[in-house]
Amino acid sequence: MSRFVLVLVLGMALLVMSCSKDTIATPPVQLNQLQAALDSVLHAMDNDLAEGAISLKSTGCEGDMCRTILQHILSERPYVVDAASLSSPGILTVVEPAEYRKFEGTDVSSQEHIKRLFEEGMPVMSKAFIAAGGYKVVDIHYPVKGNNEEIRGALNLQIDPDKLFGHIFESILAKVDAEGWLIQKDGLFLYETDAEEVGKNLFKDPLYSSEEIQKLSHKIINDSEGAMGYTFSSRGMGKPVAKIAWWKTVELYGTEWRVGVSKEI
Repeated sequence: MSRFVLVLVLGMALLVMSCSKDTIATPPVQLNQLQAALDSVLHAMDNDLAEGAISLKSTGCEGDMCRTILQHILSERPYVVDAASLSSPGILTVVEPAEYRKFEGTDVSSQEHIKRLFEEGMPVMSKAFIAAGGYKVVDIHYPVKGNNEEIRGALNLQIDPDKLFGHIFESILAKVDAEGWLIQKDGLFLYETDAEEVGKNLFKDPLYSSEEIQKLSHKIINDSEGAMGYTFSSRGMGKPVAKIAWWKTVELYGTEWRVGVSKEI
């Protein structure tokens, strides 16, 4: 091989490597849009609960005023399954909408996030769990404090992850050839464009058992933002293809989710 050809080949190889690095380093604009949309909706619910807690400062978490506040939040947030108030240490006192009032008086004090709420006196967002009705939810709790900052109870919103996240991801990724996903820090998929992966866990499901995917999984959980190339099935569990994953973090009350976008390369 002549020196000229060798230099040309090396130059092309370096160019490809450079483009590859640039591609990985530059996340798609949709990732920032997803992060902003999720932050916005989480903090909107935080604001709803904060305002409600102030309104109940004197009256506590029972009565018509409490029910009216919960009904108003439900009317504004279609992805909220039910809204409730709790007395200390965790008894449901008022529950809306009407079909869920049968749960009033239920003791939920044994739930981990309820314990944290009343022990720490601070707002809490739970991990996804199966509610009494048999469906997957995420809970947001906000303490109601009296005039002397004593905890008088709490307000609670149960969110339907599929309804909330589905709308956000579908609207932002509708015209983009990319997959979007949202993962808890324990590895559970709260949402995935490929519906077959929703509810699976990066660290427990055999689908993700390869060394490469485990390396990616740990990086996603350990790094608040980043990017990495990997090989995985195409959308719909098709043949393996080369992909790049980019991710960032959304957070509420110290609970973090990793929001990400993956594209074939």
